[in-house]
Amino acid sequence: MEQARSLPVLTVPDTGAKQQILKLGAEHLNKCYQCGTCSVVCPLTPDTSAFPRKEMAWAQWGLSDKLAADGDAWLCHQCNECNSHCPRGAMPGDLMAAVRHFQIEHYSFPKWLSKATSAPKMLPLALVPPAILTALMLFFAVLLPNGGLVFPDRAALEEEYGKGILFEAFIPHIYIDGFSVIAVGFAVVVLAIAGRRFWQAIGNAQPATVQRGFVFSLASTLVDIATHRFFRFCRANKPRGHAHMGVFYGFLLLFVATTLAFIYTQFLNKELSLTIGDPVKVIGNTGGALLLIGLTWLVWRRLARPKQAGASSYFDWYFVGILYAATITGFAVQFVRFGDLLVTSYSLYLVHLLFYFMLFTYLPFTKFAHIVYRTLALTRARMTGRTPGKQGTSLTPDGELVTVYTETLR
Repeated sequence: MEQARSLPVLTVPDTGAKQQILKLGAEHLNKCYQCGTCSVVCPLTPDTSAFPRKEMAWAQWGLSDKLAADGDAWLCHQCNECNSHCPRGAMPGDLMAAVRHFQIEHYSFPKWLSKATSAPKMLPLALVPPAILTALMLFFAVLLPNGGLVFPDRAALEEEYGKGILFEAFIPHIYIDGFSVIAVGFAVVVLAIAGRRFWQAIGNAQPATVQRGFVFSLASTLVDIATHRFFRFCRANKPRGHAHMGVFYGFLLLFVATTLAFIYTQFLNKELSLTIGDPVKVIGNTGGALLLIGLTWLVWRRLARPKQAGASSYFDWYFVGILYAATITGFAVQFVRFGDLLVTSYSLYLVHLLFYFMLFTYLPFTKFAHIVYRTLALTRARMTGRTPGKQGTSLTPDGELVTVYTETLR
């Protein structure tokens, strides 16, 4: 009797997954004919299983499982050397950005919230959760105890505190802190679960011998992120590293200022209508200025140098828009308070809180989530010796092919 032969496993393309990737910003994907130039010129790809060529192939075939578990998507820092030198204009850097967006949507939940950051028509839906938080806070803090929207009495505040406008008298900090815990707590839970799923997926997809422990690898990765070490190897889009650092440290300083404000209210019993020279104000204003400078630099690069900066999707602009809105309204609240504009101050304060809640509610569904996904992917890479840029080649602006050596392990 003839022995039965096992049939080879065929890879079946998933056109639905491919269409999803195309919609997330990889609109030039079909131009790729797998020449490999993108991986040759990339200064960050490891020697083996180089990106972004394999991701281009997976996306063309619609291999969603491979794309979802691809940790290499986060080793890419979107310097867009590949975009600048692709002979077909397939824009591999845009594909890598689309894969990162795809993964954020894939691992986050609830799905309707992740979709809210992806299309302009979803903006009204995106406003619902932060609007509900703001409205509930206003109801419990102002409407319920006062029987309506009543602003604090200017004369009484000036007599007691020497200030005509006091935000603490309008919405006590206990309500702001309480609803902030709801927004931030939700974001932390979603990011923790999504991060755990992602960590398991990249570990299963890229099994390798662990060369370094998790704690050491994580600590080294955090140093890399803090110094933006890998950005300095970019050539075509080098200024992006400086702009990104402004955004990163600007947001970090704002976070520090917010934490100190919480300490002020909870432990030092201080109100938050602070003087301009207060340390919290200085830290917050410095962070806000850095954030605005970094954001504006990034926006200018995207508009003036689209090929080097990469395509800009609604997902990118949503992230930029929230940061701008929260930062600008924060500065505006400060200016109108010092200008003694009572009704404008309290009204604008509510608008600022709306964007504040929006910022943290959607943290797991926007590019803010990069801090978790990229940290995990870089940590896994360091543990397994797959840190970006071990050795490779790159093209100079003059078209000269040069060998690039980068220090990867410390």
